[in-house]
Amino acid sequence: MRLRCARSSDLEALVAFENRVFPDDPSRILRRQWAALLGRPGAVVVLAEGGRLLGVLVLERRGGTLRILSLGVEPEARRSGIARVLLDFAERRARREGRGALRLEVGAENHPARSLYAKAGFAVVAVLPDYYGPGRDGLRLERRLDGPGR
Repeated sequence: MRLRCARSSDLEALVAFENRVFPDDPSRILRRQWAALLGRPGAVVVLAEGGRLLGVLVLERRGGTLRILSLGVEPEARRSGIARVLLDFAERRARREGRGALRLEVGAENHPARSLYAKAGFAVVAVLPDYYGPGRDGLRLERRLDGPGR
């Protein structure tokens, strides 16, 4: 598997990936949003490839933090370590840029993702009522990077 930064020519693959990985999620990234992200200063879209697109990580610089906007892995490739590789990339990038923390939002009911993030050292810093729509709370998670690497 290799990681690389996405290019504008990856737009169609990103749209198809998002629709496969998050088919019923009303907050999934839409075509126009992908196009904006690919051209936005401060945003980084990272692809994990292994003969095909296996995972996508979207990062955005915000003050002293590096925010994970999205992390997705192809359903049949889940539990193979791809998400962990992408999280490690995010941590290395944040440290290299001198950021004090990684931050993200996740659905309160998304237990597999919450477990992944907890194992990676993220802690809940805020509950976000109705963040993903009525009755669909979110959690803001953060991992401080003030000390040495893991």
